[in-house]
Amino acid sequence: MEQSVNMREVAMLVLLDVEQKNKMLNESLHNMLKRYQYCSKTDRAFLSRLCEGVVERQIYLDYIINAFSKTKVNKCKPLIRVLLRMAVYQMFFMDSVPDEAACNEAVKLAKKKGFHSLSGFVNGVLRNIARNKSTIAFPNENDNKEMYLSVMYSTPEWLVTYLLRYYDYETVKGMLQAFMAESRTTIRLNQSKCNMDELKRLLSEKQVETEPSPYVETALRLTEYNYMRRVPGFSDGLFGVQDESSMLVGVLANPKAGDMIIDMCAAPGGKTLDVADRLRFSEQTMHSDVHGVIISRDVSQQKIDKIQENLERMEFDNVRLEVKDACELDEDMIEQADIVICDVPCSGIGVIGRKQDIKYRLEEKQLSELVTLQRAILANGVQYVKTGGTLMFSTCTVNPKENEENREWLLSNFSLEPVNITMDLPEKLRSESTDKGYLSLIPGKQDCDGFFIAKFKKI
Repeated sequence: MEQSVNMREVAMLVLLDVEQKNKMLNESLHNMLKRYQYCSKTDRAFLSRLCEGVVERQIYLDYIINAFSKTKVNKCKPLIRVLLRMAVYQMFFMDSVPDEAACNEAVKLAKKKGFHSLSGFVNGVLRNIARNKSTIAFPNENDNKEMYLSVMYSTPEWLVTYLLRYYDYETVKGMLQAFMAESRTTIRLNQSKCNMDELKRLLSEKQVETEPSPYVETALRLTEYNYMRRVPGFSDGLFGVQDESSMLVGVLANPKAGDMIIDMCAAPGGKTLDVADRLRFSEQTMHSDVHGVIISRDVSQQKIDKIQENLERMEFDNVRLEVKDACELDEDMIEQADIVICDVPCSGIGVIGRKQDIKYRLEEKQLSELVTLQRAILANGVQYVKTGGTLMFSTCTVNPKENEENREWLLSNFSLEPVNITMDLPEKLRSESTDKGYLSLIPGKQDCDGFFIAKFKKI
């Protein structure tokens, strides 16, 4: 018999972790879902939606609260702030929850946590909002586009303004809308262990619904599952979890039998594992006696341990893990690699839909600092590539300063030439830019994370 757990209280604890301890939402929520994995699928889904929704819609929720509260949200005590946001999110975005229940549960939690003196304030603000939902005056799109996008899509106004420097209004609006869409889990077949028909059949037998990826042949989108570690095939290493945009790095790298590959900033390891599988599958297909290797590196043992866990589950023996700062040149690796993958640390703007709190942690000055870091890593990466070898440069952002401008910097400063990637991509991703050797994926235009990939040959 399942224990009764107050999922609103659990959500409150997750959101306080984010609010007070500066934890990433994904980390805190994952820990709670793991702790309460015995709970029903419905309860766990409620917890995930409430936590993710509150963070995703934070600016929108605060706008509403501030319209009815004499004490502005940023002046409230953290627990009261979290309870107000949770209740308002339920009132506006969870139709199955009556407004009265959202109010009452917030008041109960305020009292339970020792805030009896503020329970009346919580009750008054929430009931006032409930009575006047239809009268709230939101920003007008025609009067102030930046404020409209900021409030309606809960994106800091400076970031909206920044994106509008590089993209037209409709593209930015479409991007922000895409970030608000329900995030999807995509898995990548381990070709060395099974084929796609076998994996589909196994998942279907256990009522896990899937649909094919429009971009990568070895990928499936999961549309119905509860807990990833309980999905059939996961513990046996039949698949890995990775977004299609990230998988395209492995598709375009196209490793061959015997290749020596360096993945410079590898954690959490999706690209390493994808390329390891493609390399081993290539060698099996060619019946090659020559075996390649991937040297998978990151800056700390903690990051490497994350890769190790998946490596053992997927059972790859062609990966060598190393703790190494990508900004430090490894002279022993100069001119040694057939392929170097530089998936550099970036602003992460392209994955806001998957990691909702990124947008609140970013500051504009960080974007310039990141470019300096990225170029230090890329400069080392170029040196590791053999003449005639391949450099793969990628980010999970849509910021042209980190993407196209870094690509131009590479071409201007090193003996590299772009590689036409058009024929290695599905038709719907082909464009003039792919003829020039790079792919820019924009949420709202493509149905995946925002991502940038450029391929070069060293000459």
